[in-house]
Amino acid sequence: MNNTLESQLLFAQNAIVNALNYKEMKILPAEFGYNEARLNEV
Repeated sequence: MNNTLESQLLFAQNAIVNALNYKEMKILPAEFGYNEARLNEV
């Protein structure tokens, strides 16, 4: 597995996009303080 900084950032970006696109996936980040508005800041 390629654990370069670039690949980690890409993985994180994809996770954020998924969380924003699927209602069910917004629940988990929200539990850690990352509501929709905060996720859109990225």
